[in-house]
Amino acid sequence: MNTGDPLMALDELLDRFSTGQAGGEILGSAEATAHADSLAPRAGELEVAYSLALLHHYRVIAELPADHGRDDAMLALRHFATVFRQAPDLVPDGVRDVVSQVSAVTQQDVGEWHQRAQRLLRDERRFAQPDLYLDARLLLQLVLERLTGDPARRLVCLTQLAMANIGWFEATGDLDALDGAIDAARDCVTTTPAGDPRLPGRRSNLASALATRFDHTGTVDDLDAAVDLLWLAVEESDPRERPGHLANLAGALFLRSLHRGDAHSLTAAVDAAWAAVDSAAAGDPDRHKLLAALARAARTRFQRYGALADADTAVEALREAAAAVDPAHPDHAGHQSALSTALRVRAGGVDRGAAAADLDSAVAAARAATASAGGGAGRRARHLSNLAAALSARSRARDDPADLDAAVRAGEEAAALVDPAEPGSAAILANLGLVHRRRAASGGVADLRAAADAYARSGQVTTAPALVRTLSLTDAGECYAEAGEWPAALHQFRLAIDALGGVIDVRLHRDDRQRHLSQLTGLGSEAAAAALESGAAPAEALALVEAGRGLLYAQTLTNRADLARLHALRPDLAGSLTTLLRLLGGLDEQARAEPDPRLFHQRERERDRLLDVVRALPGFADFLEIRPASRPSLPGPAVVINVARHRCDALVVIGDEVSHAELPQLSYATARDDANRLLRAVSEPDWSTAGELRAVLADLWDRVALPVLDHLEARGWAAADRHVWWIPTGPLTVVPLHAAGRDDGTDTSVMARTVSSYAPTVRALAHAAERMRTATPVTAGTSLVVAVPDPVGHRPLPETSAEAADVVRRLEEAGETSVTTYLGAAATRADVLAALAGSRWAHFACHGASEQNPADSHLVLHEEVLTVRDLAELDLRQADLAYLSACTTAFGGADLIDEAVHISSAFQLAGFTHAIGTLWRIGDADARLITAEIYAELLDRRPVAVGVHTALARLRQRYPDNPLLWAGHVHVGP
Repeated sequence: MNTGDPLMALDELLDRFSTGQAGGEILGSAEATAHADSLAPRAGELEVAYSLALLHHYRVIAELPADHGRDDAMLALRHFATVFRQAPDLVPDGVRDVVSQVSAVTQQDVGEWHQRAQRLLRDERRFAQPDLYLDARLLLQLVLERLTGDPARRLVCLTQLAMANIGWFEATGDLDALDGAIDAARDCVTTTPAGDPRLPGRRSNLASALATRFDHTGTVDDLDAAVDLLWLAVEESDPRERPGHLANLAGALFLRSLHRGDAHSLTAAVDAAWAAVDSAAAGDPDRHKLLAALARAARTRFQRYGALADADTAVEALREAAAAVDPAHPDHAGHQSALSTALRVRAGGVDRGAAAADLDSAVAAARAATASAGGGAGRRARHLSNLAAALSARSRARDDPADLDAAVRAGEEAAALVDPAEPGSAAILANLGLVHRRRAASGGVADLRAAADAYARSGQVTTAPALVRTLSLTDAGECYAEAGEWPAALHQFRLAIDALGGVIDVRLHRDDRQRHLSQLTGLGSEAAAAALESGAAPAEALALVEAGRGLLYAQTLTNRADLARLHALRPDLAGSLTTLLRLLGGLDEQARAEPDPRLFHQRERERDRLLDVVRALPGFADFLEIRPASRPSLPGPAVVINVARHRCDALVVIGDEVSHAELPQLSYATARDDANRLLRAVSEPDWSTAGELRAVLADLWDRVALPVLDHLEARGWAAADRHVWWIPTGPLTVVPLHAAGRDDGTDTSVMARTVSSYAPTVRALAHAAERMRTATPVTAGTSLVVAVPDPVGHRPLPETSAEAADVVRRLEEAGETSVTTYLGAAATRADVLAALAGSRWAHFACHGASEQNPADSHLVLHEEVLTVRDLAELDLRQADLAYLSACTTAFGGADLIDEAVHISSAFQLAGFTHAIGTLWRIGDADARLITAEIYAELLDRRPVAVGVHTALARLRQRYPDNPLLWAGHVHVGP
């Protein structure tokens, strides 16, 4: 017992009572009374008043009798009133309201409260003792209630109140505190006069809080408002403050890129973050935050585009950021966790030795992050999930089951902590699904089911990005399928297909939509297979495969129809919206050449506003959203060859009936092998690989064509019909099913039994057929012939001039009165596009190129190119046939095989009823030969498909040993 200092001695007595070491009698002891009496002359001092107030307060709680007439309750209130005037945060909650009513508080007292709050916000202990933020918040709230006649101080208090709420939120994850921070920051911004030099910083603070709330709730309006505020803050700010605003802008744009999946926001985020780091002054205490913003964006850009320099930037930036802050700082664990992710991601792009070192460092950094006790459950869940990912990656590299077991444990702990309402919980649950799925590879059915359940939970997080949800639902379906639980698999696949609308939202750039769909290849086919395994009707399986494929095609058709409908009602809205969609969709050349990130964002906001206006109109609620197709009216039997992981089938549509034929000899593996064998065989433009190509065509006959044709005949397919529309999926989209057959001298071939055409989907075929039925018959019109014999920068094509002359002569002999010809240098992009708008018939003899991004696939003109993107802008009304005598004009590549995005489909989408294209490269002399054969049939007034078939069959008979010559040409259309 300390007897020298009565205050210390009294405090020891109070502590013994409050901790339960002594009963209430110690408060009524002579010793306690003596200490209180000796302290009475100093009752105006804060510490003394506080201890005396507690003494009397505890006596009331302990129900001690009054001592010599003293009223402990009254004395407690009197002393607490003294405390209240100096430090109201020390007054117990239940007493404070009473005391505040009887205390005569002066403006000087209010000023002291403010100073105390400021000291608490600067206190170095606040990270370890986050209750200090609560005390500061209370003080600031009281200041704002009592402050009079000082608007400048009020604005400062609002800023600090937001800081106190943010500090408490970061320590605990309390969303109410985050809401309080936003309310205070917004009040501060709206009441700060225009031109005040502190306004940019206040805008930035509000934006940062809004972006944080979006990250935890998924409220998109918060994020859009944050980006608006930050562009203003960057523009208005003093150069010394600009780095912080740029970093906040980078963070908000980064979140936007994650949520929408758009590359434009990601690029703008990287640029803003670099600008923040480069412009920061030496010794800037917030440099670690600038570096963290740069690292997040650079790492994500590496994941998208694979530039190793971005991964290196992320790793080095985070190492510097983590080293710059004390381990007790709340950002330190976040930097370590982010460093773990950056190292793990970089390991996928470096050599084996460097990858091993990166993975070891990733695990160490993640463990350091999880060792931190701060940040609340949500932050700890993210750190644990990153640890699980690092351990899982290292286990895969080393084939170490111990690491994988540890990854599962970390992932399970993370999943137990997440709030399913937070957008980030979807990624954490998906990560858990991945580690269980990897462990299931060693034979664990329980892990497979656990993976499926985790993925399914991830897909149920409605605030998460659409792509994350759809991928998780797809993964859940695949895991249930692998476990043989087909109804559960079908349910998840259906949910994934239902979520596709968000993945290809019209607000996204076309390239972003393509990228998203490339990650979901096969979804419709897997859903159809699950439906058949579950005993569903073939019609349901067909509806699923259709709903998961050809979405960009269907979206273009929907957009055109909806914009035309809007134009009839509100031409002003339709015109403005069409212009914005072109500017933001990458269709405007100037917008592509001079991307202004702020202008881009402003246009996005205006587009979103107009969409809200349109969708509020009667009958326009689903404007620009793909809707289920009506019952298709087809020109003949359509055969969807559904290639899935667990089974392959033909879904056959004849009239209103949908049937299916199992294809037991076909599997995903054999389809993939056939496609790869064919691509290798056609890569050499000579006869050297003809034997391999013939073997592929024979296998396709046995595995696909023969069972399909037999099924058709069994369903009553009449010989007079003799026309089939093939709709292949998966790897078979690159193979010539129309040329399948054996070269043994018999009629065991598709060509011997039927005429063949192709379509991307049943929906696309039905649309083309309907357009052909309802279009005004065209008896005459302009024909366009384009030939480019000497393209700049490409191999010469000397035969194209002769081919063009042949075509012009044949057209004129057939009675065509208007033929426009562009040869060589005359074939400019602008003139060709203008001529297409009035052409019924178009013939191109030139180079063609299929690009990795199929929207960039193109026909080569003299000095320019005509791209799929260019053709997507056209909406021609009376176009009939596009003959594309060029390489790979019907080849869509391997990355987006479900979408059939290639030059031939682009011409059909532009309005041409029919397109004739090629699946592989073809020499210009061969192209001229085939053109002559096909035109001899077409200009004899045969139907296009029949003319192509007859010509190719004749060439097959003439060159039976060389299918490379004749098998690559296809007809696309009704």
